[in-house]
Amino acid sequence: MRRAAVASIASLSLAAAVAIPLATAAADPGIHVHGEGDLSPFERNAFVNHFNFELVGAPDGSSVRGKVMVNGTTDQGADKQKFDFSGSPICMRVVDNQATFIIRYDKTRNEPPIQAGAQFWVADNAKDPQDPTDGVIVNVLSENQLAKASCNTPAPRPIKTIAKGDVRIDNA
Repeated sequence: MRRAAVASIASLSLAAAVAIPLATAAADPGIHVHGEGDLSPFERNAFVNHFNFELVGAPDGSSVRGKVMVNGTTDQGADKQKFDFSGSPICMRVVDNQATFIIRYDKTRNEPPIQAGAQFWVADNAKDPQDPTDGVIVNVLSENQLAKASCNTPAPRPIKTIAKGDVRIDNA
């Protein structure tokens, strides 16, 4: 009986801990850009990139905070190599169903040391029944490029459809 009570309390504590960030994000006025999924490879079996991001900011895109993580692999078999990076946003801009944000890396694995951050362009196409698939572009940036990067920069090419997952842009 005592073991069941302890397990119940632990389960409730875990549920409360998980619910707190979600409730805070939902109650936060402004912009909420979030998503998780896999990027489509340019060549079949060339790479797998899993992305996860959760960003909030004021309605004008200022005061942005959150986290972005990308975990991936390139090649296959003996040539397979894992890489990943994560970072915090330095800016965010939302126009209609598209957002751009820039992160400075705070952790990397197997990324070239010259890379300091990344710029993302994302599209939430769920609102358009004619184009129901979301999209993401990621460009890695050197320190010099990061210093000059702007969230006002339009996407450099059409936003590539993701293989699976979801991107959400919620404006207050």
